[in-house]
Amino acid sequence: GSSCFRRPLVGSLVVQCTTHQASMLHTSLALLCLALTEAAVLPTFVFPEEEDVYFAQNVGQIKTDIGRALDNGCLDAWPLEDQTEIAVVFRHDSMVPETSDFYIQYQMEQVAASQVQGEQLGFTSFSEQPQYKKKLDGALQVWEWSPRQLDYLNSNLPDVVPHKINYVPLWSSVHVDDAQTACDEIIDQPSCQAEADVDVLFFGAVTQARTNLCKRVEDAMSHLELDGRPVAHECISGVFGAELECKICKAKVIYSDHSRPSAVLEVHRINPLLTLGKAVVSANSSDKALDSMYDYALKLTTAEDIPEAIASLLLNDTLRFELEYRAYVFSQKMKLEAQTHVCRALNALSSIARENALPWGRHGLQNYLPHSFDRRLTTETMSNSSNASNSTLGENYSSSMSNIARTVTSTLPPAREHAPRTVIV
Repeated sequence: GSSCFRRPLVGSLVVQCTTHQASMLHTSLALLCLALTEAAVLPTFVFPEEEDVYFAQNVGQIKTDIGRALDNGCLDAWPLEDQTEIAVVFRHDSMVPETSDFYIQYQMEQVAASQVQGEQLGFTSFSEQPQYKKKLDGALQVWEWSPRQLDYLNSNLPDVVPHKINYVPLWSSVHVDDAQTACDEIIDQPSCQAEADVDVLFFGAVTQARTNLCKRVEDAMSHLELDGRPVAHECISGVFGAELECKICKAKVIYSDHSRPSAVLEVHRINPLLTLGKAVVSANSSDKALDSMYDYALKLTTAEDIPEAIASLLLNDTLRFELEYRAYVFSQKMKLEAQTHVCRALNALSSIARENALPWGRHGLQNYLPHSFDRRLTTETMSNSSNASNSTLGENYSSSMSNIARTVTSTLPPAREHAPRTVIV
């Protein structure tokens, strides 16, 4: 018989022990026993952006990783006795469901990059969008995927994030074990069969720098042939879902450039491509640690040399196939490594609760009004004009929160056969 035993209940994990018994155990186990009282109930996690056109695959993988971490006991030291709901949100301007007590902000913005005047890029800076600083301040935790941006936030928001920020690598999932099978299934769809083939592809928001790059790539591709035919090259923006997946799977090479100077790698865009085993060319970023990590899996070069790098991959099948293989291998390795960091973040979450450092209440969430509607969740209540007044935004806030919360319906299956420790919806 153990001095400290677990009795699983629906939605919670209970550990019973006395102070005397706990003192006889190893220090870490003793803390666990003391923290989890008989009435402790683990939180419910919700993911209101599962259907988001930009981040759906990233959200899906984080949801899976949190589920595995919970099943492996990474939040077993959670001490709160009341049922708690925690939302995990990605966008700087996304709303937190009104049903949620707290939220974790996965920091996705290029906060350390230089500003670009006149470009429509969503978040530009904390000085222009102070709402985002307020949102980070109100978060239970902030998760950051870029080492450079983590340092930037610690240095530039010393009163906001240092006690709550965690390094959690971003990854994504295509829900298949084999990348080629995934693309074969997509290409076999009648709608994809009807689409024209593409050899070289760029997709993303349009900026002047990206427009110039597309022109240079187009010029370089116009001088090449593949199997006696011209190279098909496309630069697209505002294309999502099945149409974008079709183009990605058909493309031999996909390239990426930064939306602004001093940006870090756009991993939310790159990761799904690597998971599919695609050959990716990208401009070097300002995050040297991140570049060093990804250098194995994609072709990093200067923005000026991207056309030449694309041409070399198109004309050398062996070189391209090797890069595709490394991309897929890297994606599988990163999925495993990311799990460790998610577990550490949840351990830290327990510590915050145990030390009574939770930002009790919604911390002014009712006053957080995102500055635009054009990059928001695609629900009926979020289709208002971006010119709507603040008073209109305020009137629609509660109803919007309720509707967004209702969009979250799927449930993670438990990894082991036992009563669930918590609920993920």
